[in-house]
Amino acid sequence: MINGPAKANLTTASNPIFNQIEDLTAQMFYNPSEPILGVKDEVVIAPNLRALMERSSTIVTTLEDEDGLLEAFSMTIPLGEMDPRRAIETDTAYVYYIAVQPNLQGEGRVASLMKAMESQLKDQGYGYFELDANISNGFADKLEKAYGEAVVSKRNHAGYEGTGPQRALRVDLSKVPLAS
Repeated sequence: MINGPAKANLTTASNPIFNQIEDLTAQMFYNPSEPILGVKDEVVIAPNLRALMERSSTIVTTLEDEDGLLEAFSMTIPLGEMDPRRAIETDTAYVYYIAVQPNLQGEGRVASLMKAMESQLKDQGYGYFELDANISNGFADKLEKAYGEAVVSKRNHAGYEGTGPQRALRVDLSKVPLAS
C-alpha cells in the first residue's frame, strides 16, 4: 500500500505511521558504537523530522504492508528550502529522505517507493527532483542506472558530516517512463 502526500495530522504523536517513521529514521542515523551526524539520542532526530513534516510544502510518501506497518518512506521538499540560493528553481524537489526498513532492504522497496514519489511530484507540478545518494554502498550507481537518460546532471562530492562520499543526481521527471 502506498500513501502520501503527508496530511497535517501525520506529525501527531498518536499517528502510528509518524511514530514508525521516527523509529526508522532513528535506526538510520543512530548507532551507539558509531554515531552518525553527531546524533547521540533519537530525541534529537524527532524534532527536526517533525518540523520538516509539518511544512505544507513537504511531500511524504510511505510504503506500508497489509497491516499498515511502515516498510519504506521518502520525504521531499522544494529545492529552494534545501538551498535558498536555488529558490528560483520552483520546478525542482529535493529528496530529503529515502529509508527502507533494514530487514526489507534489497527487496525492491525503493523502486516501488520512487515510482509513487515520482507520481506525487508530477501531480504537485514538479518537473525535476534532486537527491544525494551514497556512493560507497552502491546506492548512487543503482539509482543512476535505474534512471538512465532521465539523469540530466550528476556530481560527486565529499558528502556531509558522517555520510561519506555522495553523488548528487538531477532527474527529469518527463524522461522517467513510469512517471508520465
